Amino acid sequence: MPFNSSQDVENRLANPAPLTSEEIRELFPHLNQVSESGMRRLNAHLALENLEAVRRFELSSIKLTKWLIWLTAVLVFLTIVIACYTVVLARKESHQRFTHIGTTALGNYVTYVMFDSKTAQACWGGPPGPYTIVSPDGKHQQETNGANIPFCKDLK
Repeated sequence: MPFNSSQDVENRLANPAPLTSEEIRELFPHLNQVSESGMRRLNAHLALENLEAVRRFELSSIKLTKWLIWLTAVLVFLTIVIACYTVVLARKESHQRFTHIGTTALGNYVTYVMFDSKTAQACWGGPPGPYTIVSPDGKHQQETNGANIPFCKDLK
């Protein structure tokens, strides 16, 4: 309801019903015509609205804080899980059974010598060579390699 005169403004401010935000906006052009008691009523109403706004802001801040605490706890938990998983994987990788000793070019082929940490011996990780070892009774044949060491796949 638009205010046409200062008397309309005084009448509305004398009414104890709460002011709507639209009424407050319509009061602004007439503020210089409002009496002292009307200004006190308007200031009191605006102060109450400010207090209510602060209360609503505080409630939403508390709700946001709870969500952030929950999110932080979840992120801390996930960080711990990832760190533990990383440690487990690092231990698993550091305890590999076969360790590559190195490649050395010998003529036309490259050596594939590995170290077996389980049996503590060198073994061959490359392709079989042109040699075959036959058991004394002739029933078993075994391929060998240029280094004449056991194949890594055959080690138990």
